[in-house]
Amino acid sequence: MRNAFAGILSRALAAAAKLRGGGATSLPGLAALRLDPGFIRKRAAALSGSIVITGTNGKTTTSRFIGNAFAQAGRPVVHNQSGSNLLRGIASILATTKRRGGSGRGKRAWGIFEVDEATMPDACRALKPRVVVVTNLFRDQLDRYGELKRTAEYLRTALVALPKSSTVILNADDPLVAALGQGLRCRVRYFGIEDTAHSRPALPHAADAVSDPKSGALLRYTAVFVGHLGHYRGTSLRRPKPQVRLTRFRTAGDGRVGTKDSDGAGSLLTIRSGRRTVELPLQLPGMYNAYNALAALAGAEAAKVGIAPAAEAIAGTAAVFGRQETVEVDGRHVVIGLIKNPTGANEVIRTLSETPGKKRLLVLINDNFADGRDVSWLWDTDFEALRGSKGGRIERLAVGGRRGSDMALRLKYAGFDTRDVPVYEVSGGGGRDGIDGALRQELAATPDGGTLHVFPTYTAMLELRRALTRAGHVKHYLD
Repeated sequence: MRNAFAGILSRALAAAAKLRGGGATSLPGLAALRLDPGFIRKRAAALSGSIVITGTNGKTTTSRFIGNAFAQAGRPVVHNQSGSNLLRGIASILATTKRRGGSGRGKRAWGIFEVDEATMPDACRALKPRVVVVTNLFRDQLDRYGELKRTAEYLRTALVALPKSSTVILNADDPLVAALGQGLRCRVRYFGIEDTAHSRPALPHAADAVSDPKSGALLRYTAVFVGHLGHYRGTSLRRPKPQVRLTRFRTAGDGRVGTKDSDGAGSLLTIRSGRRTVELPLQLPGMYNAYNALAALAGAEAAKVGIAPAAEAIAGTAAVFGRQETVEVDGRHVVIGLIKNPTGANEVIRTLSETPGKKRLLVLINDNFADGRDVSWLWDTDFEALRGSKGGRIERLAVGGRRGSDMALRLKYAGFDTRDVPVYEVSGGGGRDGIDGALRQELAATPDGGTLHVFPTYTAMLELRRALTRAGHVKHYLD
């Protein structure tokens, strides 16, 4: 009775929140957990199984890929696709999904849950996942997580408690993640990139994991792809051989024929798993999205979704809201690239730098709880690379958000002349008018047919999308 009443109240709160324009992603779950602390465990028991996706970057995109793979295979899912990945977000989606047992005779839904790293031990105890996917570990929200070793300990606590029947999918190219596979009693599979044609010459200065997790000795790298992800060897750890591997990576600039977004971005992936090889034309740009596709394919395979339908579903997946999402606004393009830590921001900057033509850029930095109060990561981000853009220069630059002035100062030290850079600072706890105003004015300065690139932190991205939703340019991300 308590569980049933918690579900009824949560659905009522969710309906009220959506009527007011909110996301209905946290409050319903908070109410459900207050009424019944065992709410998640009881509701998850009605599912056919659960897949948990965690890691610093790529959780939302990877979980969207997996959700679409299940849909392609005709299997119903319960999915916290909004990205609300704490216990309250998981409880909210379990409470508000109309038919938690799935649709269709004899079919029960699978749960696909993006989970915050620090929440993993509690979430895994409640969900009892059959598959866990770990994308990567990068320095992020130092005020909340602390250093990476502590984040890795959260994940190890969750993984060592999994039963033998579970499968853990790990990134072979991340030494911190790969090391988590040691000593587990469940099945462990790895994914990674074998094609070294796009390897960087050396580790970037913002690389996080450069030493052996056990001995502390420096790792030796022979290939570097994203941050500290690559081919490495240490005194007690060597890169494991991935079962799901990217054997060839081609970009739009390689002259390949495949899917392109409005800016000509995208890639063509050749992926091998066991004896099967698939060609996957990915709509999303960057090698970091190739990692997300690999993680999703490995996770879907572990849940008995065939690699062919999974690859087809991933190929048809457009950008997740705020992650290289393109929105048409009155004859102009707005491209939104979420930034939240040095490695992720550097990859977004790298993607922009490789885009041809002159660019207009708006950077929105907030320091709300969901963003992380500590914005020192701005100083480890390679904003200097924007000045040496291969595809063309930044012809207009603006900043905003609660820490807009901090961002302007960072750009000054990056070598930009900030005297002509508008600063749309937002004070206090609000943000709607400031974000709205920044978007309106920067769009007004963008010519017809032009593109405005926006780099927002998480809460700034949500405010930006709310502004676009109110204006009728995009649907609510829960619709």
